[in-house]
Amino acid sequence: MRKICLTLLLLILPQFMISCSIHKAEYIQQVKNHEEPATAVESSGFHKQFWGYIDKSGKLVIQIKFSQASRFKEGLAAVEIESGDKQLFGYINKSGKYVIKPKYISAGSFNEGLAAVSTRIKPAKSNSRDNGIRIGYINPKGELKIGYKYELSSGSEESSFSEGLAAVCIKQIPFTSEAGYINKLGKLVIKLRSNRTTPFNDGIALTDAGLINKAGKLILPKKIIINSTTSFQIFEQLIPSSEISGISSQVFISEGFVPIIDLHSLKCGYMNRNRKIVIKPTFQLAYPYSEGLGRVQTDTGQGYIDRTGKMVIPPQFRESRRFSEGLAAVMPLYKRGKLSKFGYINKSGKWVIKPEYDDAFEFHEGLAAVCISKRWGFIDKTGKMVVEPKYDIAGSFSEGRAPVAIKF
Repeated sequence: MRKICLTLLLLILPQFMISCSIHKAEYIQQVKNHEEPATAVESSGFHKQFWGYIDKSGKLVIQIKFSQASRFKEGLAAVEIESGDKQLFGYINKSGKYVIKPKYISAGSFNEGLAAVSTRIKPAKSNSRDNGIRIGYINPKGELKIGYKYELSSGSEESSFSEGLAAVCIKQIPFTSEAGYINKLGKLVIKLRSNRTTPFNDGIALTDAGLINKAGKLILPKKIIINSTTSFQIFEQLIPSSEISGISSQVFISEGFVPIIDLHSLKCGYMNRNRKIVIKPTFQLAYPYSEGLGRVQTDTGQGYIDRTGKMVIPPQFRESRRFSEGLAAVMPLYKRGKLSKFGYINKSGKWVIKPEYDDAFEFHEGLAAVCISKRWGFIDKTGKMVVEPKYDIAGSFSEGRAPVAIKF
């Protein structure tokens, strides 16, 4: 039963609001004026969302017109726009001008001067797993620097460069994939068979076998058997991300600590990259560290521990998020007759912003996206609402811009 509960907990992702379908232009004008939507128009029940960007004053600086939009990185953002019966990705600058025109089937964010993009290089075969789509890498000018030769793979969680290397799928084969990591010259420097690969983080990446270093050496197996009664496994988990609303990212190591689960007691703790247990498995759940504190679940609720395992913020929360810019979004335990809301605490566990939000993201660039009555806005670190809640979805700020969306 405990295994089932753990599985269900790991599958919980942020749920986002659905608004009535109304005429797009009319809705956009209402959003600008901070008005409630007008009378809904009958629809089939399918809702489209369109994205634009605001600045830190809340001004809509890039028109709401994209079907997908990423955060800005290295001065550019990947956006998707509908073109006839196709949906294509391109890149815009902070003024909303196309720097690289929409022509890609998919497009990742720029990291370390390169971005992963995909296109179809040959027709898909009905009797083959090969859909004809390949990934290559472009520079900020749109020049192809690494050719289209890598396959799309659901196992490669992100193909962006990180610490000089990018995870790629060479060929998908039954039950596994020929995968690896390339450098910025496109040279395959690590070759392996794995259904999944993650970007390098602090010199470590996660594969089917476990954690590897940048030489491709396995330094921490996914499952570690000590003896017949003692065995551990890397505790993989989906962590909600505010990169784009609704997207989640896999986190496996942070600040040198790897969350693990004892396969016999089903309790969670932390191990370092040298296979040493640094915090004994005594928690129901253990999440990656952030700003020196680890978020854990106990029988009574969620709290925070320091790097020695000491509980520095008691387990008094129903939900909690990681610390960012010195604050963490948390929801108090449920009290009869009182609806729980999100607020923000500091590293001493003191309330800095009282709990009054239906949902809340991390702080980035001094602002955090919060939800009130199914509308998203932004607050500063004093709790002041600097961008009134009027969007259906919102992402976090990056390079002075935040993606926001409406549904119609």
